[in-house]
Amino acid sequence: MTKPELWIFGDSYAEDNTKAKIRNSKHWDGVWNWPEEVTRIFNVENMGISGCGPQTQFKYFKEMMDDRELEFCKDVNVLFFISNPYRFDFKFYETPFHQTYPIRFYGNKKDINLEAVWDYSKYDKFIKQYFNHVRIDPVQEQEKYVSYLKTHSKFFKKMLVFNCFYSISDELAQSLNDDKFCLINTPLTSVNTGPKHKWAVNHLSNKNHKIMYSMITGYFLKDQPVKFERFIDVVEKKV
Repeated sequence: MTKPELWIFGDSYAEDNTKAKIRNSKHWDGVWNWPEEVTRIFNVENMGISGCGPQTQFKYFKEMMDDRELEFCKDVNVLFFISNPYRFDFKFYETPFHQTYPIRFYGNKKDINLEAVWDYSKYDKFIKQYFNHVRIDPVQEQEKYVSYLKTHSKFFKKMLVFNCFYSISDELAQSLNDDKFCLINTPLTSVNTGPKHKWAVNHLSNKNHKIMYSMITGYFLKDQPVKFERFIDVVEKKV
């Protein structure tokens, strides 16, 4: 029996252990994780890359659509995790994983990945000037991403979209959902892994990995509604 097809796009919320091992990450060893488990029942193309931003995610999405051609996508399911719009795809990055580099200037320094040893210091001045002059409305950017996915959802079997960092208005989000498209508007950063899970795989505890797996399989295979409230340890997060 042929497995249903599933395309996955996103950042560290979607990345599988194959890409993590390329970076010699040890956090995946022996961990039950939904990206690996869904490969047992879906024919998966997982383009998730830790640290990458929406520019990279949508570039991969377009490349796969162009390669397949939209008229032949009707049997493909899509799972999309929309990343942080501040992660720009500067050409000097050696890998999409490095798009989090500017966090050392503008983020919480305590959150900087200590494994990150790449050096783009010769571009520091440019990066600082860029972010000082560019105007970014993250909610408006999020609306653009969601609208693009909604427009293309009619060509696919079903599409499930998670906001990772920013949400749009609930009224707009609810108006977009239908039989083929489902947007989970509450950001996944609201799911608190807790201090003991600081380096949790896909930022999810073991229980939340199983909940995510259940929601994904339930939506694509059984037409079950996806309810964010099923996650445990959810905290209110203002964006």
